[in-house]
Amino acid sequence: MAGLHYGSIVRANRSPFNIVFLNPELDNMRAKWITGRFDYNSGMVYERIPYGRQQFALNLLLFLILLVLAPLVLISIGGTDVLVLAGLLGLIILLILVFAVSPMITTHEINDRSLILRQGLYFRAEIPLRNISSVRRIDTGPRRTGIWFRTFGSVLYVTTRRYDLVEVELRNQQRFGWAFWKRADTVVFDTVDNPGLIGRMEAAGITPSSPALRS
Repeated sequence: MAGLHYGSIVRANRSPFNIVFLNPELDNMRAKWITGRFDYNSGMVYERIPYGRQQFALNLLLFLILLVLAPLVLISIGGTDVLVLAGLLGLIILLILVFAVSPMITTHEINDRSLILRQGLYFRAEIPLRNISSVRRIDTGPRRTGIWFRTFGSVLYVTTRRYDLVEVELRNQQRFGWAFWKRADTVVFDTVDNPGLIGRMEAAGITPSSPALRS
């Protein structure tokens, strides 16, 4: 496996930093700036692969509207217990943090060994690169977005939009603990730079099943 070729680390600490990514095959010997983190325990660089944030910004707006309207409705009904109102507000704030704020501060990642998919506090999956047989872009996907799967299917979706997605096929089925231990051999997700991600995976020895869709 060819692996990912990283150059000098500009700032190495436990917070995000800029590093130089140098891949002669993809960048024609030109250095490219990326954002990543350095893990001191493993000695590996994790390149951040952002996904879209629009869906979660909309979620945040809807939850904030709910946060304002729910107490007003309860108060207008009358006889609402203070503890019930406080509990409802606490629940809404928790939902905001988990399903609106946390997905906006996480990203997918890739390193020399694995592709790591994240979506907020509620989903994380690590797929070994050696278990990925092929990768391709697909123009359109299901209307539904988020973390989901069909009960009797073998495809796991980790999406924030319905178009321009990335599909990876696995050599062997993998169980995903953060998706109710679903077993899947195909994973569909999206990033803000699909061609860049596919190029990184190709550099790691993974063959694009649809090379024409890379650009």
